[in-house]
Amino acid sequence: MIENLCTNKIKLFSDIKDYTERKKLIEKEVLFINIPFEAHCINTLYYLIYDGLSQSESSLLELLYKHNPYPCALVGGGSSGNMDFSGAFIFYNGEILKNQALSIHVQFKPKYRFNLMKSQNFNPQSNITFTILDVSLYDKTVRELINKKPFRLKLYVIILTALLKNLKIKCKNILLL
Repeated sequence: MIENLCTNKIKLFSDIKDYTERKKLIEKEVLFINIPFEAHCINTLYYLIYDGLSQSESSLLELLYKHNPYPCALVGGGSSGNMDFSGAFIFYNGEILKNQALSIHVQFKPKYRFNLMKSQNFNPQSNITFTILDVSLYDKTVRELINKKPFRLKLYVIILTALLKNLKIKCKNILLL
């Protein structure tokens, strides 16, 4: 079924706090990716797994699209670890990868075809919704949001307090309007 398989590890440099410097280092990693066969969207699937806590996924995806020499469908996702956000790990060839991505090109034999399907498995459990106005992709911080529907403040505070406590999140400033 599989004609060729190529895997490349990509360091994500989450220890580098300067976003521009980190992006340049990730770009060097992306440029180093070597695919020893001609990949094409008709016969090759590009599968990507990345450390979802690295704060680098936006840069990584941008750079992969910018420097990808082959037109292949890119699918995959990020590992996020436990809800305590202490770490997200990828297991590969007996090695635990932290702060890295795994780039995998899977080329199928000519007699096999594949197709992509996307589905959403999210079902809202409440009628409370928020519109995010300002968010940082770098540190995943919501800076500003609005709630168009009226809701009971007391219930909102109880839910927010429970979430913060159970997820072990410390807040610097909370402004309730």
